[in-house]
Amino acid sequence: MIHANGDQAVTFAINAYQRTLAHYKGPELRNRIEHCSLLTAGQITNMLQMGVSPSFLIGHVGYWGYAFKNVIFGEKAQMLDLCGSTLAAGMRITLHSDIEVSPLGPLRMMEQSVTRIMEKNTANIEVLNSAECLTPEQALTAVTYDAAWQCYADKWVGSLDKGLFADFVILKQDPLSLQTQSSQYMKMRNIPVLETWVGGVPVYVKDHNEK
Repeated sequence: MIHANGDQAVTFAINAYQRTLAHYKGPELRNRIEHCSLLTAGQITNMLQMGVSPSFLIGHVGYWGYAFKNVIFGEKAQMLDLCGSTLAAGMRITLHSDIEVSPLGPLRMMEQSVTRIMEKNTANIEVLNSAECLTPEQALTAVTYDAAWQCYADKWVGSLDKGLFADFVILKQDPLSLQTQSSQYMKMRNIPVLETWVGGVPVYVKDHNEK
């Protein structure tokens, strides 16, 4: 895994992978670029050819997007976290938070990748590059199964397949049922957790008196 923020940093990471993988003869690797913040179409093609996948700090869009677009990058902010383009190219992508750069929470990350609304714009709802929005199903895959795959952990966690660790949560509402922007924005992240199970054992059960 190489940490790379910005299109120039991504270029450096791609070049490093190209030089290294040209001589690699071992088993298949799941190399990734962490953050992979600003991307071009050419970089996506290069990554795909090498089998390098991105993990997007999606809070760069939701939590920081307004500042990036209006203060730091301008129109270059359209290159931020190209979730839709990389999926369309055939990549497996993941979402993450870089605490304390942006808040934690898989439901929050799902919501931000689905809506791509710049939260700090309190005057109106503004979406950063709507072409890159994920569906709720794609977002769920990115924070569960493909996240486990990217970390070589898909034989143990990431799905509800037989034989895997029984680590899961029971939510009050199915996030996949939220199909409109008004039902998703600032709501998907706040779906209450009713139960948390680790290794098939309940470690948290919501008290009915909890608010």
